[in-house]
Amino acid sequence: MPEFFSLHKIGQVSRDAMRERAEKLIASTTDESVDLIRTVCDLEAQQMLCEWVAPSRDAVLSYLEQHDLQQEWLMHVDLEEPPATPPINPEPD
Repeated sequence: MPEFFSLHKIGQVSRDAMRERAEKLIASTTDESVDLIRTVCDLEAQQMLCEWVAPSRDAVLSYLEQHDLQQEWLMHVDLEEPPATPPINPEPD
């Protein structure tokens, strides 16, 4: 399944509050076709980077809209070097 990254402004927030928000976001994707793999945050720059697996760009955008998450940008991953070990989405044999 395709992978994506998105960048979000998070505003001034504490480390604990951001950790809680990220955990809720990750948990909320368990019943969706979109899977949030991980988040990384720069609290000083007030930014959050999210790594997604989803069937399409539109699926990620729909999820973000449904959850009132405004993105600065959304990027489809065409190439990853070196590849993740193990791959998040292994190719079928």
